[in-house]
Amino acid sequence: MKNKIGQKIFLLLFSLGLTFFVLEIIVRAIDKSPHQDIYTRDPNTSLLILKPEQEFVVKQECFENKIISNSFGFNSREYDIKKPDDVFRIVIVGDSFVESNQIPLANTFFTKLEEKLNSQEDKQYKYEIIPFGISSHGTYLNLIYLKEYAMQYQPDLIIDAFLVANDVTDDFVKLNPSDQFDQNGNIILSLPELPEPNFKTKIKSTIKNIFKKSALIMFSYEKYLAQQSSSIIAEDDVELDKQVFLSEYSQEWQQAWDNQEKFLAEFQNIAIANNIDFLLLSLTEAYRVHDNLFDELDEKYKNQEIFDYNKPETILQEIADEHKFSYLALYPAFKKRAQNTTESTVWSCDGHWNELGHDWASDIIYGYLTDNIHLINREYSDRI
Repeated sequence: MKNKIGQKIFLLLFSLGLTFFVLEIIVRAIDKSPHQDIYTRDPNTSLLILKPEQEFVVKQECFENKIISNSFGFNSREYDIKKPDDVFRIVIVGDSFVESNQIPLANTFFTKLEEKLNSQEDKQYKYEIIPFGISSHGTYLNLIYLKEYAMQYQPDLIIDAFLVANDVTDDFVKLNPSDQFDQNGNIILSLPELPEPNFKTKIKSTIKNIFKKSALIMFSYEKYLAQQSSSIIAEDDVELDKQVFLSEYSQEWQQAWDNQEKFLAEFQNIAIANNIDFLLLSLTEAYRVHDNLFDELDEKYKNQEIFDYNKPETILQEIADEHKFSYLALYPAFKKRAQNTTESTVWSCDGHWNELGHDWASDIIYGYLTDNIHLINREYSDRI
């Protein structure tokens, strides 16, 4: 009797193992995005960073790129923390568009922008642009990374790269508001200390690392998160990342934008406290820029009256005006340029900027900074 039960258990476990193995092979064949374990937790801050000083190959169907993380755990070259007197420093915080794992470092918008600023014949400084980008960040985490990492480099200008398609929801859906605000509604900028590792936490960490190596588990987990996110503030059967363009917002969406205003105002508070400037930079997503992609969107959402595709930029401009900081929206300039070319600014399999997108971004930002010279010149005392 015991032998039969043992055989049944063995057959069950064998069947489950074989099924998992087959599904793993199928998912790896279908899901071309590699699930690399390229991130780690900074032991000093508990924040997510790239594994420092390591080389990774980021690969999708339409591109393959090698990145080398710096000693702080970001996709950037090394910069001395102590700033020389003749250097003007710009720090950029943001999500995967700033992380820029999709193209060589030399072709990223921040590297090209640094080169453009340093190519000016009458420049008074050597310009350094230091990116602090980690995928899936919203404005709140950008604020935390500014405080914990970027401010150490004594910046003269802070740039927050804001992606309207998901930064609002990254903060409102993925994070717990109680971790962002205290009981009095003030922003929490200090992080809880990491607990001392014990046997239980080490086991959990080991299991988690094993799971991360499975394409099937990661694929299932990502689908689960997407489903959970969509069900939290879903309206009218509109995908979560499109809801930011709804003409009429729900109470939840309005609260999410109210939180964004508080976070962005805190950026300005930090800038003022350090006698430097703050620039809010809103990025672009492909379907608003390129007509062919917008046509596909229009086909899916027939009732276009429910959308206002300029609404996020309008709100951000109002916030910038209210709190008196500089604001640059890339979308209008990208849209105008796209009318004169059939080339795409994004990778077709990924949605992030390709080299053309980075080139346009660097060019537009450079033009804005040189038109607003007080942002890149310390001699101006009338900082906003």
